[in-house]
Amino acid sequence: MKEKSRAEIAAKVQENLEKINENEPPVKWNIDKGFQTEWNDGHDRKIVFIPAEDFSGINAYFYGDGLNTARLGLSTRAAITLSDGIMKMLRENKEFLEKLQEKK
Repeated sequence: MKEKSRAEIAAKVQENLEKINENEPPVKWNIDKGFQTEWNDGHDRKIVFIPAEDFSGINAYFYGDGLNTARLGLSTRAAITLSDGIMKMLRENKEFLEKLQEKK
């Protein structure tokens, strides 16, 4: 099987996003209620969170060295589920906990 190029994968992801969101109404975002978190791990990193005006969802923009590298739009329920899953993985995975202790 031929390995797919990054461009082919990106195009397929874009196609999937358009398909799954084709009947969704547009969302208005409340930039004034947004906030960001930053850290440096050899690169300047930042995540900017912007809620929907009706608080039905959250947009998260990811930056590395000032470059927008990704955007993730989530419903409020999806954001809570993602947050819970990340916290569960970090709390219950021994390897993550060991790495955290090493970095202190």
